[in-house]
Amino acid sequence: MNGIRALLACVAQSLPKHVFSCSYKGFWTTKHSYDITQLMKKLKEKYTDKPGLELAEACARAALDAKAENLVVLDVRGLATFTDYFVIMDGRSTRHVQGIADAVNDEMSKKRVKASQTEGLQDGMWVLLDYEDVVVHIFYYDQRDFYNLEGLWYDAKKVEIKNTPEE
Repeated sequence: MNGIRALLACVAQSLPKHVFSCSYKGFWTTKHSYDITQLMKKLKEKYTDKPGLELAEACARAALDAKAENLVVLDVRGLATFTDYFVIMDGRSTRHVQGIADAVNDEMSKKRVKASQTEGLQDGMWVLLDYEDVVVHIFYYDQRDFYNLEGLWYDAKKVEIKNTPEE
């Protein structure tokens, strides 16, 4: 089934709603016909229907894997109407900030979640990734103190991120 998903992912954007045959072990067959839009919709629903907390945790883990520093997750439900969680962190340099942003974006892309808005990636001083239920703020360490988002949202509860499972 993984081969079929990979094939669907490659052709889904270039083909309109068509029914096609898939390859099994190198042989093309008409035994299994799939509607591309139906399969892609099911695959996307698997991840986009996840609650905001799960997406915030996934963003936080990806950022921590990229060596993000001072990571904080704020629960702003009830305080903000535009999102449920803020994931706030900083990096040691502008390159590090950009690398963290790329790592978070890559992880979310694997889950078929696309940022509706991305700001500041070129400069690397303050990168904002908006995943609707989760907004990720990645600061260059000096900028974080200046903007003080945690101070602005002091009413928000801090969410503890569960440790990643050991592999």
